[in-house]
Amino acid sequence: MKSLAWGKLGALVLVSFVVHTLLLVTSVESELGREQELEGQLLSAQLADGAAQATMAHDMLSLSVQTAGFQDKPNIASVRVFDNKSNALAEYDSDTAIPGRAFSAPISLQGQALGHADIQLTAISHGDVLRRNRTTIGISAGLHLGIFVLAVLLGLSRRASGETAVAAAPAPAPVATEPPPPPLKPAALLQLNISDPNNLLMRVNATTADELLTVFDHLLDRAARLYGGHVVSPFSPAGTLVVFSEPDPVERAFKAMVCGQLFLALAAGADVQRRAAGLFSLPVKAGLHHAADDNAAERQVAATIAQTAPSGRMLSSTEHLDLDALDRCQPGQSLKLALGAGRELPIIVIERLQAEFQQLVHNQTQQLLGLNAAGLARGDATAEA
Repeated sequence: MKSLAWGKLGALVLVSFVVHTLLLVTSVESELGREQELEGQLLSAQLADGAAQATMAHDMLSLSVQTAGFQDKPNIASVRVFDNKSNALAEYDSDTAIPGRAFSAPISLQGQALGHADIQLTAISHGDVLRRNRTTIGISAGLHLGIFVLAVLLGLSRRASGETAVAAAPAPAPVATEPPPPPLKPAALLQLNISDPNNLLMRVNATTADELLTVFDHLLDRAARLYGGHVVSPFSPAGTLVVFSEPDPVERAFKAMVCGQLFLALAAGADVQRRAAGLFSLPVKAGLHHAADDNAAERQVAATIAQTAPSGRMLSSTEHLDLDALDRCQPGQSLKLALGAGRELPIIVIERLQAEFQQLVHNQTQQLLGLNAAGLARGDATAEA
């Protein structure tokens, strides 16, 4: 009778472990599917944006360089760029990847439809799910085995003694007194990056690159001073960070948004002026993160958001964003950004500010660009407003 009881208990524990594992695999596959959808949409949009100029010019070499850049991404099965007649202009196919979900984004420039960019990600396999969660599955197996062993030991103990032994509760361990943690420093972290998918900044000579970075430095200094932001370092090929530490959360978030929109507008205007003068220029993009504490990890999150942003646009996290500040802008599409370790960060596209604030940005842009037009056209970033 005892052997039969132990067998039933073992079967019950085994069924519990199998059900737990199946639920875990199903949950992880769903999560990976959502991550793939966001990643596929972002990658196809970035490819379409970066390939627009080359598609219009039928520059096969530049398109081949862009598609070849996806070779180091193991989760990419194929990349293709088509013109508006569905003729393949450039493509890359992985030799080993198993094709999975496909994503497509239209290629357009100046309102003209040029074609579309397609990216196919690799399929999600059960083996990958099990390998990625082997630690969790191992812990679950250990817990179930421990429960079974503990139940057997308790049953044998009761049978030998004829009564249930009540174990004395262990004395609580002394609690060490630790110093209180340092206070949190909430901040709005505005990361500004150069949109340069073809690494043109690294191909031009050092004088030309330094000239453009100096122009960005000059424009950002004006925008940051207007809205109380601290520029952490000079503008470099990796961009720079502006920190807003205003105590009021609404004002802090709003000033960071306005500063980001103003810098994007200034950079876009400078881009037009410099190209008209025959000077080298590149667009910029922005990522805004509303952090509960200003530290290295949160600054890296801001950098990741900026890397994800489309050219000339600003993405913002909403995790710690005050709703009153959000009401002062016109948000666009809502997305989730995968940061690793199972963390997903909700983000939105900041399309524009509300009318009165957008007009303020427009007026400031016209004033600053008008006063500095000669300096920007010469590449002289020391022109004073």
